[in-house]
Amino acid sequence: MTYEIEYHEMKRYPGNYTYFMQRKQENLIKQEKDYEEQQKEIKRLTDWIEKWKNTPTKVAATRSKRMAIEHMVKIEKPRRFDTRAFHGRYTPRIESYTNVIQAKRPLHRL
Repeated sequence: MTYEIEYHEMKRYPGNYTYFMQRKQENLIKQEKDYEEQQKEIKRLTDWIEKWKNTPTKVAATRSKRMAIEHMVKIEKPRRFDTRAFHGRYTPRIESYTNVIQAKRPLHRL
């Protein structure tokens, strides 16, 4: 199990670190593809609106296309992830074989 904290969000990846890196790369590629497709669609709708906005018979259609753009769930532009790892020293106060880490308010429930 691998947990990643990135941009103030925590994500859980099942499997080992190699699986995490593969999934992370796949997610990045998918987000890039989805972002590019959405930007093409927004451009297509915007161009259509600009072309037909002054035509009296197309006013309702241009309004609906503008609303479609406004209500579209925007996909964030993907950021390249940082492959640097956190290295820290952790010295427990008490030697324990059951409690490895304890948090007052965990961000993610298992």
